Amino acid sequence: MISIPFVIIATFVACTTPQEESERNSASEDIERIHQISVAIDSAYATGDGTAMAALVTEDVIWMPPEEPTIIGRAEVEKRYTNMFGELQSRFKDINHTLELDEVLVFGDWAISRGRWRLEMTLLAVSRSVVSTGKNTHMYRRQPDGRWLIARNIWNSDAPVLRGPE
Repeated sequence: MISIPFVIIATFVACTTPQEESERNSASEDIERIHQISVAIDSAYATGDGTAMAALVTEDVIWMPPEEPTIIGRAEVEKRYTNMFGELQSRFKDINHTLELDEVLVFGDWAISRGRWRLEMTLLAVSRSVVSTGKNTHMYRRQPDGRWLIARNIWNSDAPVLRGPE
């Protein structure tokens, strides 16, 4: 005996038009391209390359880091990461950033992702590992040449910020 859910799924698959199939394949390609941006972010951290980080964002990007003012524009993102990477490299070694995307949704020329990040580094002075984790949301905009770039970014840490006595 054939189950009703099986019949419904089989009917849906049989009724899929070539255009719908093409759109699904295109969305899969877009999702893969967006996943590659995460790999490029990890690489920029590993090499300490602020220019490479800035190459992943739109000219009019809005970057919303925790406990910092909003950053607007590619040049400001490049400046932030060039400075930050320089500071990190002066105090840490073995800087390893990983960004895992848990969800990517594509809506025409816009897409959104939800993910988790992990940053692990070893202090130069005492050879002790430091780990920070958190979550993020990126909005991407397809460029006229077909590339996807980050247009909006917001993230936060899983751990509370440690503060000195007030």
